[in-house]
Formats: sequence, structure tokens, C-alpha cells
Amino acid sequence: MTNNTITDFAKFVGPIKTIDIHGKPYVTVPERLRAFHNLYHNGRIETELIHGEGGHYIMKTTVTPDVENPDRYFTGFAHEDESKSQINRTSAIENCETSATGRALGLLGLGSESSIASAEEVQNAIHQQGSQSKHLSSIKEESK
Repeated sequence: MTNNTITDFAKFVGPIKTIDIHGKPYVTVPERLRAFHNLYHNGRIETELIHGEGGHYIMKTTVTPDVENPDRYFTGFAHEDESKSQINRTSAIENCETSATGRALGLLGLGSESSIASAEEVQNAIHQQGSQSKHLSSIKEESK
């Protein structure tokens, strides 16, 4: 694959589902995974929990497109905080692993025409910003 456009990408793996966020198409992690498995039959995806204490998790994912060429690999990192969303209260580790995997696959070039961030990662960031804005607004109201 010589070009990283979603159209060229789809020629190799079939139609690519994207989510439009603020006018930009973002590819989901499951779509990136599907593409990886279709394109890199001799590849490997490894995840590692780097930190998991106090409700904070850091995950590392290493994607190797060809296990016979282990010097060519792509890594993605992610951080999640259990206190930042209702979903993270029960699934912070899973969200962290998904984000790290999506980033590593994006760095490989899968579904990253408009961004390394996956659709899920962008949606989470928007949610976090909204929660932070609400928190700051309530602090301002309390101080009046």
C-alpha cells in the first residue's frame, strides 16, 4: 500500500467505516484491527500494562507488521483515569488498551489519513473537555 488515503485503504480491506467528528472522518479501532489482520497475516499485536495503581492506568501496545522483521514495529501509549467517566469506573483498563492499540495501528498508517487518534479517542477527549468545562463552571459559580 503506497498511499494512506481512506479510499486507497479500502481497496485493500473493503469499505472502511468512519465516524464524522467536527467535519473530519475518524476510523474506529475495530476497523483498524480488521485492516491489520487483512493486510499483515504474519503480524503481532502485544499489549502491556505499564502502570495500574490509584485508579490510573498506562498501557503500551506494540504492533509488529511482520514477526520475521521484528526491528520494524510501532508503539502506542494511552492513559486512563477511573474517575474521569462512568465508563472508566468499570472499564478503564479496557479503554486504555483499546486507545493504545488504536494509536499503534494509526502510527503504522492504518486509518490515519486525518489523525493518529481513533474515533473513540477523539470522542473521549471531547467528553473529558465537556466534563472539565462543567467542573470549572461549577467552581466559578461557587466562588461568587
